[in-house]
Amino acid sequence: MALGVLSDSLLKDPTLGLSKYLLDALMLNCLPKGKESDDAENRKQAVKSLTKVVISLGITNVNKHMLKEVFETLYKAIQDYALDRRGDVGSWVREESMRSLT
Repeated sequence: MALGVLSDSLLKDPTLGLSKYLLDALMLNCLPKGKESDDAENRKQAVKSLTKVVISLGITNVNKHMLKEVFETLYKAIQDYALDRRGDVGSWVREESMRSLT
């Protein structure tokens, strides 16, 4: 959750080069991993943070290839139908992905 609220100056600083690594890490965490420790709440927060980071960077400042990967990740997250003892927890991720795509 903290990654989504990093300052614009920190995200855009070319000497740090955080944006690519940050986007990669967030995209990786948006999708189910098929492990017992995998939690839908974490995936939902990763989708939310991914969106905030892209907005902070500015959609025109994100590499076209990376932007394509972001959209593909969000489309894949819409297909999250995970279930656990709480019920359809994948719906949390699906809802957040649909908000992010808009």
